Amino acid sequence: MIQARVNFVGRGNWSEIKFKLNGETFEILYDFGFSISNICYSREDGSLALYTPEHIFRNDPLVNVRETKKQNSIRILIISHWDLDHYSVLQTLTNEELYSFDRVFAPYAHTSKTSEEVVGWLSNVLGDKFSRVKQGNRQEGGVHILEESFSYPNLETDLIELKLFKTTYSQSKNNGGLIFTIKIANTLLMFSGDHHYLSLKRCLEYIDLNSISQIALVVPHHGGLAGSLKDFLSELKISQIKSVWYLSAGIDHEHLVDISYENDMTSLKNHHPRKSVVDSINVPILRTLDIKENTYLRTEGKHIDIRVNEEGEIENFKLTLNI
Repeated sequence: MIQARVNFVGRGNWSEIKFKLNGETFEILYDFGFSISNICYSREDGSLALYTPEHIFRNDPLVNVRETKKQNSIRILIISHWDLDHYSVLQTLTNEELYSFDRVFAPYAHTSKTSEEVVGWLSNVLGDKFSRVKQGNRQEGGVHILEESFSYPNLETDLIELKLFKTTYSQSKNNGGLIFTIKIANTLLMFSGDHHYLSLKRCLEYIDLNSISQIALVVPHHGGLAGSLKDFLSELKISQIKSVWYLSAGIDHEHLVDISYENDMTSLKNHHPRKSVVDSINVPILRTLDIKENTYLRTEGKHIDIRVNEEGEIENFKLTLNI
């Protein structure tokens, strides 16, 4: 069985994957980020407090880098791209915690001054355990997808198939990173970062769609704009693939916010998620946040647990935050 979790981190990405194979436990993080805006919750006495990554570490995560790695465990980190809300928790690790990773994959392109400092730290601490993945050469017809080597001892199996994808040259940071998929039986799990839907569609060219009956997909770009959604949905429909969608988003990116500017009231639209995108998906979406008011409360934020058995059957659970 594969366990996966989309953590409640506001508008950010922090997904965990765990499974046992050939006598070893594989622990995989796809993105390791947290909201760049403060997240507050209400205490029982009505006062507000900050919700932080430490709340996740203290509440039985699938991959707990704050604890010593157990024997016969393989720990892997994949950073989809260098936006802070996809890697910021990485900056809180000690050198010892970082070194517990057996492999770290991250894009070579589109770094900032801040992320370049992180890259230098990763290189110094991890050495050859750190892989910087370069984009492929520019091609006609926009951004294309290439499969990146993801070989690891004891991962060669007919039961579970893991693939890591990179893009050809892209000027876009969001659409120039790494996509990760896991296939078990007839089910495909897709971890998309902020990539465009066309890139996800082109990932499917590397997968035998005749063997896939359902896809579990973390919605790209927190439900914001990510290129042509229609083409990707058409591919699923043509192939008669059922899909389950998971959305990692925060309240401050879900509503109109009224602010005072130069003594006039104005509205700012926050487009993660964008209502038109979410409505167009037209299938049920499990969200890490269901709240309808502009505050964070204990009961609305949820982690989403995804469990896929050896037959490819999916079970979903929403876990209340234990704050």
